[in-house]
Amino acid sequence: MTDVLDSTTGGSAVWASPLGRPSWQVDDCPPWCVAVHEEGDHPHDRKHLGPELTVPATTLAAHASPDGVHRDERSASELVVSLHRRDGSHDTWVYVGDGFEQRLEVLLGDMWRIVEAFGRAVEGLPPEA
Repeated sequence: MTDVLDSTTGGSAVWASPLGRPSWQVDDCPPWCVAVHEEGDHPHDRKHLGPELTVPATTLAAHASPDGVHRDERSASELVVSLHRRDGSHDTWVYVGDGFEQRLEVLLGDMWRIVEAFGRAVEGLPPEA
């Protein structure tokens, strides 16, 4: 780190990283990171974020009416798929969810196993089965 005189701070010294990144940032951004990291980022927000990919989907919610009859309710939704990793960590997480009620958040290696199992579960089925 170097002291830099900055006219925006009235000429006072501010910390500047020679790497062009915030002083708190431990790791270089992974190739998939689209986050803009800033010195003033809250500690909770100090993570690498991938792009949010949206997938239109029909989701299912089970409801029980007062008479005890169970009904399945379909709902049009958009699911988001994204990667994230806390700065300084080696764990990359995959988020799949609607941002409200439904979500799955697992380690990247676990997601690959889930994708493989899903492929086996639907093998030979038509897309609209």
